[in-house]
Order: sequence, then structure tokens, then C-alpha cells
Amino acid sequence: MTTRKVVTFIFLSIFLVPTRPSPEHSIFTMGYLTGSKRRPGNKDYPRYGLTISGAINLAVDEINKDHPLRDSHTLDIFVAETYGEETESIFQTAKLWTQNVSVYIGPQETCIHEARMAASFNLPMISYILERYVDHNFWAQTMELGKILGPEPDGHSLHLG
Repeated sequence: MTTRKVVTFIFLSIFLVPTRPSPEHSIFTMGYLTGSKRRPGNKDYPRYGLTISGAINLAVDEINKDHPLRDSHTLDIFVAETYGEETESIFQTAKLWTQNVSVYIGPQETCIHEARMAASFNLPMISYILERYVDHNFWAQTMELGKILGPEPDGHSLHLG
């Protein structure tokens, strides 16, 4: 993913979804859930988060420096490591909420429980998932509720109407 795509992704995630910062608090804090590390002794986990992790920090810096947000808002990002484990991802989702994040980005392996937590916190979550992790029943339920915008797991466009 190029830096330009990451910058566009972050801009869209901020301006197309409601967020929590108040006028007196000018920092949008994003919680980034990633699996970019392995636990000690684990030689098998492929660390899918390495693909985007470097670019997202660069994009936040570039936005703050070269493309300032309106009303003098700035971006900050908290990185939460999941090690590709669902239980750790759920824990980190809750932990980020206690750090007053405005939006969740990720995780990439699982997001069913994390998305439900984000919804209960009334916070947007922008995630991508690998096909092997897709629960098609949950996907269908969220489509019916109009909660997911973008392509379906099979690549077709989602039509909400």
C-alpha cells in the first residue's frame, strides 16, 4: 500500500465517520490494532501487519505536517499489538477505548468481536480482513444493518439501498 493510499484512507476515515474530539480538544487519536510482531518462541505467525504499519505512521506525520486538518486539529496514533491473536486483539480494543481513541483502524485477522465492541462504544472501526477469516453469516448480518461500506468478501460492490 502506497503512502498516498494510506493518507487518503486516513483522511476518509476521519471525515466520513463521526468522531469524539470536542472543540477544546484538537487531537484526533486513532487506535491502530495490528499484528506486526510475534510472541517469543512463535516462529509461525506471518505478521500481516507489517504491510501497513510503517506507512500509517508516515501518513499521520505527513498529514500533520503537510496537509493540516481543518480547525487546527491534528492526528495522533496509538499502536496496539495483537500478535495475530483474537483474545489479545479484543483486550487491546478495550484498552484503546480507555485511552479515548476517536476511531479504530484494524485489526486485520479478526474483527467480529472487536467491531461489536467498537459499535457498543459508538466508535467507528475501519478494518480489512483476510478471506480465510471471513464469517459469511456475520458479514450478511452487518450488510443488512448497513454497517459495512465497500466491497464484499467476494470482491463485488456492496449496494445499500
